[in-house]
Amino acid sequence: MAQITKTVIFPCSTEWLGQDQSTTTVGIATYEGPEQLLTEWHKEVPGQCERTLDPNSKDAEKPCPLDCVQVMLDCSKYPLHALALWGQKYRGARIIVEVGPSDIDNPSIADPHDFQETFDQRSFYYDVATSTWSNGAFNHDGDPTGISSEGVQFGWDWVRSTRNQMLDECDGRVAAPDTPASVIAPWKVYRQRLRDLPADWAGIGTATHLIVWPMDPDQVAAGKTFGVIPAVGGDITGDLVPTDPNTDNANLNNAPN
Repeated sequence: MAQITKTVIFPCSTEWLGQDQSTTTVGIATYEGPEQLLTEWHKEVPGQCERTLDPNSKDAEKPCPLDCVQVMLDCSKYPLHALALWGQKYRGARIIVEVGPSDIDNPSIADPHDFQETFDQRSFYYDVATSTWSNGAFNHDGDPTGISSEGVQFGWDWVRSTRNQMLDECDGRVAAPDTPASVIAPWKVYRQRLRDLPADWAGIGTATHLIVWPMDPDQVAAGKTFGVIPAVGGDITGDLVPTDPNTDNANLNNAPN
């Protein structure tokens, strides 16, 4: 079966994780893969894809499980489904946003107009009951755990709850009476950073996903290069996936809309 490369222009929401379609902004993504994809969908679990295969692959010769149904996806007709199920040719760009305290590195976030950031990837599926392909849906910022009175996952209620939990988790690192002062000192700095976090990042308004969380001393010692970074959708990473030539890393002075 033929391999195809198809570049798709798709709608974007007016803001990151928003539900209103923008009339001025679109995204772009490139699919590269089989012209058709062999997919297997669970009969009893709506929207659950068990396998996505190249029809010419050895794996495609294996029989379909009894609790699944096989469906061929026409990637030219449903390119957004192909992107969600097979992947993009290029990984999304990263954006450096110039916000936050001057002594902390500026946050690096996924391009909010990247395909995986724009759409809920689970919204692209085959409806076994109606024998139709779904319509995609924008990513959303719901609060499934009920932490936030703001009704959003990345609100300030969530930030304070996460900050308090991180403080609780390291109480013992500064409370032990026989711990050397040289060991306690970096933990005190870390804990003060956590306490100051709401004030330090107040200037970002409601864009709390931009916060660069402090690393604890154990993370620093292990050579970790990032702290707690909430993610929705998630950008594609990996040295084997080139960056889309249609986009470049950018610098923004404000939170993305």
